[in-house]
Amino acid sequence: MTTPVAAEHMAAEISRLRVELEKANEQSEHFERQWYLRGDEIEALNAKLGEQQSVAEEWWPVIHDTLRNYSMTTLVDEEGYGYPLIEVMK
Repeated sequence: MTTPVAAEHMAAEISRLRVELEKANEQSEHFERQWYLRGDEIEALNAKLGEQQSVAEEWWPVIHDTLRNYSMTTLVDEEGYGYPLIEVMK
């Protein structure tokens, strides 16, 4: 059996949690609206980014011929992070 003080405390906590839940739902709905409103913009930017990062097919032979005279190794620092290192082959 709960005391009146405990019941009041539980009721207050339930009320507080409902307010927090409503706030979280509003934030979620706001995010979803913004996501959908900007969906086309995001897709266009991603497509543009993909275009900028792609290498034209005619450049691959040039890249291959250039890198044929180099070797690539990985330099690892004391923390274990690896960094690519390109060296001229002798």
